[in-house]
Amino acid sequence: MAVLLREKVKDTARAAEAAKKAVDLDPTNLPGHMVTADIAFEAGHFLEAAKSFENVAGRADAMQKPDAQRVLMRYIESLAKTGSSEKAKGQVETLLKLAPDAADAVSAAARVLLDAGDHKRAASLYEEVLERFDDKLTMRARADALVGLGSARLKLGELDAAVGPLSEACDLDPESNAPLEMLAKVYEQKGDWEELIRMKTRGLDALTGEARTALLLEIGDIYSQKLNDRTKASKSYVAALDERPDDRRVLTKLMQLYSEEKDWARLIEVVLKLASKVDDPKQKVKYLHTAAIVAGRQMGELDRAAKFYDEVLDLDPSLDKALGEAIEVRGQLNDHEGVERLIKMQLDQATDVADRDRMLAAFDKLGLLYREKLGWTTEAIDAYEAAQTLDPDNNERNELLAALYASDPAQYLEKAVAAQRPILRKHPQKAESYRLLRKLYTESKRADAAWCLCQALSCMNLAEPDEERFYRRMRPEGPAAAQSRLSDADWDLLMHPDADPLVTQIFQLIEPAVLRRNGQPLEALGYQAAYALDLLRHPYPMSQTLFYAAGVLGMEPPPTFQNPEDPSGLAFLHAHQPGIVLGQAALALELPTQPASFVAARHLTYYRQGLYVRQIVPTGTGLRAWLFAAIRLVVAASPVAPELEGPVGENMAILEKALTGSARDTLVSAVTKLLQAGAIDLKKWVNGVDLSADRAGLVLSNDLELSLELLRAGEEAGSVASRERHKELVLFSVSEEFFAIRTALGINIDA
Repeated sequence: MAVLLREKVKDTARAAEAAKKAVDLDPTNLPGHMVTADIAFEAGHFLEAAKSFENVAGRADAMQKPDAQRVLMRYIESLAKTGSSEKAKGQVETLLKLAPDAADAVSAAARVLLDAGDHKRAASLYEEVLERFDDKLTMRARADALVGLGSARLKLGELDAAVGPLSEACDLDPESNAPLEMLAKVYEQKGDWEELIRMKTRGLDALTGEARTALLLEIGDIYSQKLNDRTKASKSYVAALDERPDDRRVLTKLMQLYSEEKDWARLIEVVLKLASKVDDPKQKVKYLHTAAIVAGRQMGELDRAAKFYDEVLDLDPSLDKALGEAIEVRGQLNDHEGVERLIKMQLDQATDVADRDRMLAAFDKLGLLYREKLGWTTEAIDAYEAAQTLDPDNNERNELLAALYASDPAQYLEKAVAAQRPILRKHPQKAESYRLLRKLYTESKRADAAWCLCQALSCMNLAEPDEERFYRRMRPEGPAAAQSRLSDADWDLLMHPDADPLVTQIFQLIEPAVLRRNGQPLEALGYQAAYALDLLRHPYPMSQTLFYAAGVLGMEPPPTFQNPEDPSGLAFLHAHQPGIVLGQAALALELPTQPASFVAARHLTYYRQGLYVRQIVPTGTGLRAWLFAAIRLVVAASPVAPELEGPVGENMAILEKALTGSARDTLVSAVTKLLQAGAIDLKKWVNGVDLSADRAGLVLSNDLELSLELLRAGEEAGSVASRERHKELVLFSVSEEFFAIRTALGINIDA
């Protein structure tokens, strides 16, 4: 019934139903299985067909030969379609034995063996089909056999042998892509790129849309990558672009190709087209940035590049690389206002994220732009000053600022002078800086300051003739003829910065206690108060100089005694009330007053409150013990070195009794401030006191050359090396503090 319904009535559904019932009633029913298998095969249900054919394939000898051949061929094809190539291969010999003279059977067997990987046997069977059944094959069947043979030989690596059958298959069936694709693989493996392109080109006409575009790209890649023929590659890519004008793959290929060819105009054209096709701002920025770089660096079209950079920065202002390049391009165009705008953009971005290094770089670039390109001195100064607030120790920038200030002394005199100070401190022998200061003071009509600079230049043998003449002409012949005395404010100017005023204040508070502990009664030292000298009437130059110097320094002269047996000059008398001893050298009648004034002023400086501790406690260890005792009096837990524990404890006991009331309160305040200020450097303080004494000597002697000679002679020793003392005194002699003191005393030459 199933056979009749399928073959005669052509009712597949009823035939399938009848075959199923027959098999259900008799699982060995051969016609039922055959009908079921054929219907599934013809419907493309190859898995179902393979199962049904499996039930009948083993009984092929019980079928008529045509049916057996059909069953085996369909069974084999079903297995192959479902990936069971090895199982299909097992049925090949059965099929060949059953139908050795059937071309379609041999072809089917060859196809199964080819799929199963038995390429050598497959090639042999395809050759047999083509030779034995040549006159019986249809054009299509022959073409299929030729493709199979070519494919088998390709798999075997017999590339030259594969070309013939595949070429013939192309000629027999020009509409089929299979032989063309196979030939393309052969030529690709052979490395015959020209033939490969020819094969791929033959297939172009049969393709449209995406497939055609993809093939054109492949052809272009072969021209570009294998044949290095960028011209033909370009044509192929352009043809692909004609097919799909918005295809970014094609545009990207062209962009790469034009870049390699250095065809910059076309490259920009493609890049801009790519930019127009994307919505992602980051991707668009990437393309526009490329266009800007090419236009600027490769084509020299700076105006066009600048416009591209503007577009880039509108989309992504944070792109540092593009921003830097845009500044460079605008600079080449001499568009200084444009450069300023872009640098300020850099500055704003750096400021937003508090990036100090980038801020510094932006300020420096602005300063350079204003100074060298725009000639805007005020703006340049503002930019460099802003940079200097972030990087105050930059000497090179400070020198730039100094030069800018000096270019307009009427407006920037104070800043011009201040800018030279760190330069002079770093290069104390730099004649240019001294000379520049002299010029600034001359132009601003500050005669005394200008003269002081000429004095320093002369003392260093750096003065020019007119500077030397001015110095010599106005040089005083005697000590300072002061019209007034130094105030506490003047002393603040006189004291060297290393003499920390907080340390001085603490020593001032504890000095009476230190004197009681370390000093002695006057009588114990061999002197009596009744024999103190009347300095004003004492007939020796040093006595009168001491009286005058004390008055100028704003202090009462200490009790002074003479000791002709002492060969020295001035000596400290460490009594409970400190005094001075005049030795033989100080009692000379012929002693010149200018050197005497230097020595007297320097010696008297140590009698200023808080400074005498430096003399009565001559060692650093002793000074630390007193200072830390004062600190522990306020902060009991303050750490002290083990070797100082004993002396500090003893000193604390003395201070505990000596400091009461307002003095204790003042000590608390001073110690608190000192501890908040950071590390304590007593050696630095001692050096600062000694350098301050040198300064006082210069002020009173009123002569730098003489003061330096006395320092060189070593008549006044100190804790600081001679070379350093000379440098510090010269620097003080050209400082605003020195000028202010001279003015306060009325000893300036323009008084």
